[in-house]
Amino acid sequence: MKNIIFLILDEFADWETAFLSSALNDKNITPSYSIKFASIDMEIKTSMGNLKVLPNLILDKINENTTDGLILIGGKSWRNQSFKTECTIIELVKKFKDNNKVVGAICDAAYFLAINSLLNDCRHTVNNFDEIKDNQNYKNSESFINTNSVLDRKIITAKGDSPLHFAADVMRALGDIPEKNITKKKRYNKKMFIFPLIVCSIGLIICFIVIRLFPDPLNPFGITGIIVLNLGTMLFFNALVKERYRLKLKLYFPLDMIFPAYRIVKDYD
Repeated sequence: MKNIIFLILDEFADWETAFLSSALNDKNITPSYSIKFASIDMEIKTSMGNLKVLPNLILDKINENTTDGLILIGGKSWRNQSFKTECTIIELVKKFKDNNKVVGAICDAAYFLAINSLLNDCRHTVNNFDEIKDNQNYKNSESFINTNSVLDRKIITAKGDSPLHFAADVMRALGDIPEKNITKKKRYNKKMFIFPLIVCSIGLIICFIVIRLFPDPLNPFGITGIIVLNLGTMLFFNALVKERYRLKLKLYFPLDMIFPAYRIVKDYD
């Protein structure tokens, strides 16, 4: 059983842990993993979304020899921790790196690593390069990559709006999870398109029959066929919008005015 520890602080970004923690805890994807949450104390930590988490252990109890990965989750409080807490986290990350263990950092946690000289030996990314480029402890600008997530050996860094990319790269870094399992949740749902296509087919059949049997196609049957065809088309495009980030589609016209689902998924681009 492999052990992964998520380091969370007050006002942590709950969406940044959701995909990775659920995947590692899903026995159909990763059958041999155990996850725990750690923090600076055993007090309940409240996320930016008001999710409350009771840590399993404190930082001082983390043993790099019995832990296979340390995942630092971003949030609002990374920049105002005490000097003692910062030193504890820095030393902990150094131990994991020295033991060639997986270290993942997303959002402001990646920023924290950068300004504390912990990304000077690997390729990496952060939310905003301008925030770190002039820091005296940061000396690796040539290895910065402006992308969603970067995996370099056992170190993973990602932007806060890329929890899916981050989760996938962390699972790749762990080294024993099949690629088909990693991409499992990213594949589009083919079943979502079946019902719309059936509705479209029914509409087309009705229209075809009306055209063949009636001299005036604009009769109640013909209008019904047109309505059914249009409904099927709308359902098809609504499904397309829901799955567009998995299908890697770029849709630029104002879909949120037509399809309600667009508002839910537009931030995944």
